[in-house]
Amino acid sequence: MDATSLGLPPAWAGIDLGPGSVAAGRILHLTGFVPQACAYTLAELQQLPSRMLGTTEIVCLTGEQVARADSYRGVALIDLLAQTGLGNVSRHALKECMIIARGSDGYRALFSWNELYNTPVGDGVIVVYERDGDALDPHLGPCALISASDLRTGPRHLRQLCEIKVLRISG
Repeated sequence: MDATSLGLPPAWAGIDLGPGSVAAGRILHLTGFVPQACAYTLAELQQLPSRMLGTTEIVCLTGEQVARADSYRGVALIDLLAQTGLGNVSRHALKECMIIARGSDGYRALFSWNELYNTPVGDGVIVVYERDGDALDPHLGPCALISASDLRTGPRHLRQLCEIKVLRISG
């Protein structure tokens, strides 16, 4: 599959996307315990209401800064989850939900429903597609995930975000 035909930026030209890596141009899939599963192309993500993050540092668990950007643009994770109809699920069931974000390398970040919707963390979890006014570099994605309110942003920073899955954990 050709990067240009998927609407990816010129920096992606010549990168082998391989069969199955981007089904029908959909780069991000929202699945699991949701009323309506969704899948988005980069262009579709860019059409959704966006949020800007100002200066953001990616800091690993040791405290070392591994990246810095003056700005990121993307879509709030809670806004994407709303697109699936998750808000129509009973509050009792939602309190038993975990949200698992996965990068194409298999790296995962976890959030509880309560953390996203009942703490300031939720406002800062962004599916980003722009850094400093430009498309993300190929090693970061077409989209990535940043949890900007975390004390250490690195452990839940996902490159090449490809799936967000809602799981209901019941005892």
